[in-house]
Amino acid sequence: EYLLKKKLFALIIFSTLTLSLISLSPITPVYGEEPLPGGTMTVAVDTSKIMINPWADPWADILMVYGEVFSTLFNYNTDGIVGDLATSMEYSDDFETVTIKLRDDVNWHDGEKFNADDVVFNYEHHMTIGNIPPLQSLYQKQLKNVESVTAIDDYTVEIVNKPGTFLSPHALVYPWGGTRMLPEHIFGGLDAQEIYDLGVTWQPVGTGPFKWVEGRQGEYHVLEANLDWHGGFQGVTIGRPYLDRLILRTMKDPQAIALALATGDIQVVNDRSGAKISPTNIDVLVDAGMVVNNKPGSGVV
Repeated sequence: EYLLKKKLFALIIFSTLTLSLISLSPITPVYGEEPLPGGTMTVAVDTSKIMINPWADPWADILMVYGEVFSTLFNYNTDGIVGDLATSMEYSDDFETVTIKLRDDVNWHDGEKFNADDVVFNYEHHMTIGNIPPLQSLYQKQLKNVESVTAIDDYTVEIVNKPGTFLSPHALVYPWGGTRMLPEHIFGGLDAQEIYDLGVTWQPVGTGPFKWVEGRQGEYHVLEANLDWHGGFQGVTIGRPYLDRLILRTMKDPQAIALALATGDIQVVNDRSGAKISPTNIDVLVDAGMVVNNKPGSGVV
């Protein structure tokens, strides 16, 4: 039996914890105090694309947008595997069947209820048309031994593997195997080309902590707090993310990024997206009163 545990986090600034952050603030945080919701965070990213469809472009440089708008069944924290949209996974004695229990308090951003039909739809997508051009699936290989995915009830999903095969728990966990869930009530019944085309033009609908509001290719994405958020794998319990708004601003010039950080126009640099601060611009940050720590091999952190 493989059961999940959830851990509450006292200090969550916003939902994604997978960023490589350049944190250069002269403000000393007070640990142990409950953070207050509100405010806007502007993040420098190197984001040139506008399409928000992880099925069509899973390697997109808008990965940070994906992480805030869409959720997965499971993720990782310091305890190991924890639930996001799911609460547990349980293996049969022969390990050929996995039973997944889902949360019953999750809504899509358009108000529709998230349930087992969405999960079945998502996994069947990756097992069938997920790699039909122009779509790209990163998960077909992990699911190659899956025989069927069935909704037992509204909040229970059963995955049956081919006889003698085993589906690793990590195959169900993002980023190694867990798919970002897309809504069945929007994408159901569409073929590969239609899914791709809709992903270019649609107003993205997920279950994540932020709703996508607007964006302009090569310039920015604006996300606003989902006030009906279930708390995610981070275990946030206030029904929403702590930030009101998250702005992802496309910036490619290291000097411009350093100046924006020094003046407070941006608060975070996501160097995993390609946005960088060059060592030659460190003086700009020091002159602004920021403490800069150099970590060998990974640039400025």
